[in-house]
Amino acid sequence: MTQRLGLTRVAFACQSPADIPERQSRFTFGEGANAHVLLTSARIPRRDLSGGSLFWILKHSLIARQAILSVEEAPGPNGQIALIRLSPEIVPVVPRHYRAHQGWRYLAEPDWPADQAGGETLPQDLAAELAGLALL
Repeated sequence: MTQRLGLTRVAFACQSPADIPERQSRFTFGEGANAHVLLTSARIPRRDLSGGSLFWILKHSLIARQAILSVEEAPGPNGQIALIRLSPEIVPVVPRHYRAHQGWRYLAEPDWPADQAGGETLPQDLAAELAGLALL
């Protein structure tokens, strides 16, 4: 059985988890079942990301994920670029310390943080801070 792959990416210019959907609102297209967030990258993923998710890093912690709907190549100003279509639904995950980096990196399914269960959970900002201190 092949394992799914995900990507990690820093939530650039975001100070809190609430900033992610606000920042993405300019890159959200379609409505209803056709809605998606369009993310571009100069690097093109070469591995299969079917069924994968993009995990957001904020303050050195993985804090949320979005399902990857598709990855396509398109002409860009300096060659080919990647168009990564994401589900608009942002799913909070159990925060886990993760080193920040430029661009994106692959993340194998066994290393994916679990989705946060509904109900009693820490506020996302506090959980991210505790994860950054390796206390979660």
